[in-house]
Amino acid sequence: MKWFTALFTMAVMISLPIFTMLNAAETVRIYPAPSGVPLSSTFTAQADGRDVPVYVTTVLSEKPEERQKSAKNNMLTSFASFDMRSGVRVTVRSSTAVTSAKILPTSSGIQPVISGRQIEFTISKPGQIALELNDDWQNTIQIFANPFETNIPRSDDPNVIYFGPGVHQVESVKVTNGQMVYIAGGAVVYGNFTPKKSAGGAVFALEGNNITLRGRGIIDGSQCPGHTRSLITAHGKNIAVEGITLCDSSGWSFPIRGCDHVAVDNIKLFGWRPNADGIDICGSRSVTVSNCYIRTWDDLIVIKSINPADGDARDITVGHCVLWNEVAHALSLGAEMRKPVSNIVFRDCDVIRDKGREWVLRVYHCDAADISGVVFENIRIEEARRLFSLWIGKAVWSKDKAYGRIDDVIFRNITVTAERPRIEFQGIDDEHMVRHVQFSNVIINGKALTPDLVRQNDYVSDVTYDGVDGETLRPKKEAKLVTTLGFEPEDTPKWTLGFGAKPSDEAPMFGKASLLADTSGTAGEWFEFFYSDPQALPLTPGETYTVHFKYKALDKKNPKARLYFLARSAAGKAPDQGWTELDIEPGTSGRKTVTFTLEDGKDYRLIFGLHFQGKVQLDDVRIFTGQIKDKALQ
Repeated sequence: MKWFTALFTMAVMISLPIFTMLNAAETVRIYPAPSGVPLSSTFTAQADGRDVPVYVTTVLSEKPEERQKSAKNNMLTSFASFDMRSGVRVTVRSSTAVTSAKILPTSSGIQPVISGRQIEFTISKPGQIALELNDDWQNTIQIFANPFETNIPRSDDPNVIYFGPGVHQVESVKVTNGQMVYIAGGAVVYGNFTPKKSAGGAVFALEGNNITLRGRGIIDGSQCPGHTRSLITAHGKNIAVEGITLCDSSGWSFPIRGCDHVAVDNIKLFGWRPNADGIDICGSRSVTVSNCYIRTWDDLIVIKSINPADGDARDITVGHCVLWNEVAHALSLGAEMRKPVSNIVFRDCDVIRDKGREWVLRVYHCDAADISGVVFENIRIEEARRLFSLWIGKAVWSKDKAYGRIDDVIFRNITVTAERPRIEFQGIDDEHMVRHVQFSNVIINGKALTPDLVRQNDYVSDVTYDGVDGETLRPKKEAKLVTTLGFEPEDTPKWTLGFGAKPSDEAPMFGKASLLADTSGTAGEWFEFFYSDPQALPLTPGETYTVHFKYKALDKKNPKARLYFLARSAAGKAPDQGWTELDIEPGTSGRKTVTFTLEDGKDYRLIFGLHFQGKVQLDDVRIFTGQIKDKALQ
């Protein structure tokens, strides 16, 4: 916090604004909503007896099976915001009957009192909370209690781009060296979009040094079609963003790219559309994110090194944030990590909801960089479907052909409530491992974490549990062969052939026949040519499998063509596992071993496919339960 205060003060001073004096007698400051902006029909709110506007914004559907189709299945959530100087008595009234109420995060210690349809409670210090009624996690109002603003700039300051109370329409505002953007409380700035004229970019593009964006207003991207622009982008040095609320981005909400010395404090962020990440810190150094509330469809706060030109990512601290995880990751690194990532700290955060298909805390390494010095500490997780993951592999986001490494990760002072906690660690080979992982005071459902809860393959080493070597505690499970498929005429059918695939006895790689897949003369991008039958080859939820196969590349009509493998739930209710891509430069051949652990779905099937146009042979597919090193299969 000392670093943030210094940086924010420096950014404000450099912009040389003329400041407006405050009323020192005020204890609560409320900003009236501008005319025409939609307000909640479900909730009303008061702070110390004064009406507070309750806004609405879009979030995902309450039905888990519809969450991957957010364009058609979404709903509104409510939020209210005010500034406070000391303790505030908050009153919320619901349009429906109230039988129970709770306030998240639980660590806030705030106890609501119900009286009919009215709920009252006291907030003693600034922060963000969610009031949930009737044990219905979607029947929620979010309350944002901000600290009082100081040094508010005047609207006539030449160094300030000023948005006063009211509704504003902009396409894209470029902010350069030494400038400040101020969005006053009671201001709603809508980013709009003219096709071809302004595709890409951001509603506010912070490009330069010593830039500040602050206020108590709202930036709203609901008028932009999907994947057209971010709400804020940052590229430069000494950048501070504070106090605002961001709603409905059409893509990444707030990417920070190639930056040094960035401070993000007390922003509130909602996103419901695919790829509507919260804060993406990409190839940046000396970044702090503090006191924020984030609820988005995709990753909430994520660190990447996606563009090698931006350099490495290091010295990044995320702290004191309240997180509602909708679909993807809450606090994570990846997937794109092409330059080193180091000295990353996630500290003192609350994950109040996790409804997603991915992991709460994760290092998801799909490229070739070295990742080291990652700390998750003093984190309270009130719901988790998939808990911790340290994973090296390839995915659709991979850019590098080589694999990377993960080293020195600490999970410390973490409490978790989860029905079925899942933890996975996966390396690739002896040169690309997950190493030196420490668990210290990790409590799951009231009990200390033990090694039997952690699924890991043979390329994970030096894991300790409160100082005890995990290998001395972990029972070993031998791998067992489930089936071998050589595509011989006598093979029992356990697979279905898809587009462009047929058995062939021409130059088989193993036995009498191989599988030939050819998509060379066909338009399209993704071709599943071969997949298992879940009835003939059932795969057990929670089981670890190893799949080994031989392949040979015969033709490559598209330079992007790849052979791929994965395990996928037919109904799409569980995440893909084991994603692997291989180049198919004509004449190349080899063996591949893939190890993965299945999730809840009982309908997983194994899939081979071609991405774009090409021609390959496949043979000697062997499936094992458990883990088996590639050397044992040669």
